[in-house]
Amino acid sequence: MKLMIVIGVSTAYLLGTLITWRSLALTRIIPCVVILFGLFFIPESPRWLAKTGKHREFEAALRKLRGEDADVSREEAEIQARLSGNGGTTAYALIQIPITLVGAILMDKSGRRPLLMVSATGEFVGCFLTGISFFLKIFVASFSIGMGAIPWVIMPEVLRACAQFRNFKVGIQVHTYVVTYGAELNLQVCNSLSDVYSTCKDFESARRVFSQMAERDLLSWNSLISGYGCNGFLQLALELLGTMRLEGFEPDFVTWKIAVDVYCRMGQCDEAWKIFEQIEEANISSWTTLISVYSRIGKA
Repeated sequence: MKLMIVIGVSTAYLLGTLITWRSLALTRIIPCVVILFGLFFIPESPRWLAKTGKHREFEAALRKLRGEDADVSREEAEIQARLSGNGGTTAYALIQIPITLVGAILMDKSGRRPLLMVSATGEFVGCFLTGISFFLKIFVASFSIGMGAIPWVIMPEVLRACAQFRNFKVGIQVHTYVVTYGAELNLQVCNSLSDVYSTCKDFESARRVFSQMAERDLLSWNSLISGYGCNGFLQLALELLGTMRLEGFEPDFVTWKIAVDVYCRMGQCDEAWKIFEQIEEANISSWTTLISVYSRIGKA
């Protein structure tokens, strides 16, 4: 950046020795026109898209800037976190401007020395209180009693509510907090995130969360398989079921129930019956599922 500035300034000096100042001023229009023309070919600002709630366009613009294969999840979270913290910046500006105006008005009326004394006293009190709070470990104690532990419990609960009410926007906001807080390695939180995205039909994000899990359990697999199956991606659901078994996870009752439903939706009732026979403890719920899907496709 510094090199380009120096080159531009030096070029202006050299041209100034060859052409008149009016011609030199007119040459400044050329880079402006080039930049204006180039604006039609650059993607929209990811920060602006995030701020206006256009989350899909926000991710697409970020991928276009960073590369289609780049992992932009952390940068997404950082942008969302900074946007959520704009309130403090706004408050700072709203406080500083009127107080500075008051200082300018009082400067000649009350004198410099009283204003400097008031300013220095206020700064001392603020720094003193901040230092005392850290010295007495008030911040650490306050953090440990609530903000340190409770969010780990609350986040999965909030995400389950987002999935239940299909609140995609709040789910993304919680995901931002999850990454910022460092909870993306928590299995329960990741399972809830995957469930939110699957329920809201954002399977690209659901699969990305699933792929980035440090560890998985049956609930991780069942959530994504169920999301694919319930939204018509039947072949993907079966492929994921096969991958799950290859990785050493034995299906439980919930998995078999999902598989039966998927095969029946595909019209492969014989395969559904074979799956049903593998259920060790078939109960009323499993029989109801089989009869229900058979009835739906006219096989009952």
